[in-house]
Amino acid sequence: MKKIIFILGLLISMVSYSEEESNVTKAVSSVVSGVVSTEKNVLKGVKEGIDTGRKDGKSIDEALIIYDKEQFEKM
Repeated sequence: MKKIIFILGLLISMVSYSEEESNVTKAVSSVVSGVVSTEKNVLKGVKEGIDTGRKDGKSIDEALIIYDKEQFEKM
C-alpha cells in the first residue's frame, strides 16, 4: 500500500512538473518572440534611415546616388 501511494505521488509530481515546465516554455517562447520581433523592427528602421540618409545627403564630391530604376532613367 505504501508503494502504491509513493508511486501515485510520483506520478502526480511528474504531471505537476510537466505542466510547470510547459508554462515556463510558453513564457520563454513569448519573451524570445517579442525580442526577435523588436530586433527585426529595429533593423528595418536602421535600413530605412540609411536609405533616407543616402537619398537626402549631399556627397563631398557631389556624386549622385541612384537608388532605383526611376532615378536611373531620370538621370
